[in-house]
Amino acid sequence: MSKIPSNLEAVLAKFDHVVKRGSGYMACCPAHDDRDPSLSISVGDNGKILFHCHTGCSQEAVLKAIGGAIEVAAYDYTDEKGKLLFQCVRKEPKEFTQRHPVNGHWVWNLKGVRRVLYHLPEIIAAEQVIIVEGEKDAETVRALGFTATTSPMGAGNWKDEYSESLRGKHVVITPDNDEKGAQYLEEVARSLKNKAASVRVARVPETHKDISEWNPQAEAYAIVVKYAEEWQEKPPDNWRGIFHTFEEFEHAPPLSFSIEGFLQHDAITAIAGLSGHGKTFVALSIVKALLFGPSKLWGWFPGTERAERVIYLIPESTITPFKHRLKLMGLYDELASDRLLVRTLSKGSTPELDDKAILYAAKGANVFVDTAIRFVGEADDNSASEVARGLSEDLMNLLRAGARTVVPLFHSAKDFGKQSVMTLENMIRGSGELGAILATAWGIKQIEAKANVIHIQNVKPRDFEPCGPFQLIGRPNIEREGDFAMLKRPEECGPLQDEQPDILTKSNVQKKEFKSANIALYTEWTEHDPGLSYKEIREKFLEHGINVKVDTIRGYAAEVRRKSK
Repeated sequence: MSKIPSNLEAVLAKFDHVVKRGSGYMACCPAHDDRDPSLSISVGDNGKILFHCHTGCSQEAVLKAIGGAIEVAAYDYTDEKGKLLFQCVRKEPKEFTQRHPVNGHWVWNLKGVRRVLYHLPEIIAAEQVIIVEGEKDAETVRALGFTATTSPMGAGNWKDEYSESLRGKHVVITPDNDEKGAQYLEEVARSLKNKAASVRVARVPETHKDISEWNPQAEAYAIVVKYAEEWQEKPPDNWRGIFHTFEEFEHAPPLSFSIEGFLQHDAITAIAGLSGHGKTFVALSIVKALLFGPSKLWGWFPGTERAERVIYLIPESTITPFKHRLKLMGLYDELASDRLLVRTLSKGSTPELDDKAILYAAKGANVFVDTAIRFVGEADDNSASEVARGLSEDLMNLLRAGARTVVPLFHSAKDFGKQSVMTLENMIRGSGELGAILATAWGIKQIEAKANVIHIQNVKPRDFEPCGPFQLIGRPNIEREGDFAMLKRPEECGPLQDEQPDILTKSNVQKKEFKSANIALYTEWTEHDPGLSYKEIREKFLEHGINVKVDTIRGYAAEVRRKSK
């Protein structure tokens, strides 16, 4: 067992008329006019240098008189093989600093130095380890015949990596009897949970601050350790209060919609598509259904209410072209009633979505964000996930502020124009982060420009079963009637790969042949058994090694019906 260095010689050099007296020394006290030495200087069992002035000067006064704190102990921290890594130095008045050796000299910091537990080689070899708060207490326990350790710099500085040195061991923690001791116990024990073989608590009597002050006989402490209680994690105050009660769930309203099967209440519904493919006109069509409701959106989706207010944020357009769009859609007069609030680029720079004015206006409103990416400000290309995470939080904040619905619009990547399948991933960039907050997402793609035919398909259902793909036609309907018309209803329309015009390539010819073969199988099966469900038909396809979605089969059915008319 190594001795604690006391640096006694350096301490004695600070006093006058030092003489040896028994196991200690006497010197003139520097805290008063002392001509006959009245200051006792001794070294305690724990290596601490003690001062006692027989005329009544305090130890603090003595230390102050000789120039402040003095080094009274240095505690070695070594690696597994005993090589010195660093020292924790104790000074009086009570103060701790750290140093590590470099080329024979001390550097007074731990920068770049590996942190380990005190007496690491001993605890690696032991089955049972006592953990205390501070090196002095560790030496007290070691003197009683136990393997003891502590972490450098005490309470608040325990690292999970220290627990790896104690994995599989039986650990007993003896905390100090104060608030910091209680905190140290909890942080150490939580870190050791599921790592140590056991974690128990051996407390010192309440009349003593710590194990060193108690300084028990070895037999007395051995009994305390033997009957130490297993540590039980202390629950935080009112921990249950952060969770919903059963009664709150009982009184929560059922799932509801502003537009049945399309726009869910208290949720975020995304619309995504290529730039220039009609996202804004589709969004304004939804706005119209909300403001003039309850009525059926595109003659298909039932509206359930008349919106109290709609907010439309569109920093991609100035006021004049957006005025033209509002007039085309028959929405312009709604601006005068304050039921439709619009902010374009002409109003100034793009505001933050967490702007207090926007959050205030959002309460009870249907909020459209066109397009959402414009509200994230300047961003590093390498921080796409951070941008998506920040945008997700901003959109969620609109719901927290009381928005009835939130509808962000997203630009799809340009290469989506060459694709024939709609998925959340190819429709919305950063969908890994954003997808989690979306109640649903609708992908759109203009498949015929002259008549403005737009294919719409659900690419992310969550709380409800969406309808199949459908198509809208804009011309001449918007100019004549101020809105889209339904061109192909959900039961008539197939997925995008079956509906968009073919590009004359070998792969498209193969797809066309593949589709024809599948329709032939579908026709054969349904003629034999007209009661087959789409799900049962899909299972029959799978039995033939053909993987097709239910929406695709629904499209086959629509095509068969059209040809039979």
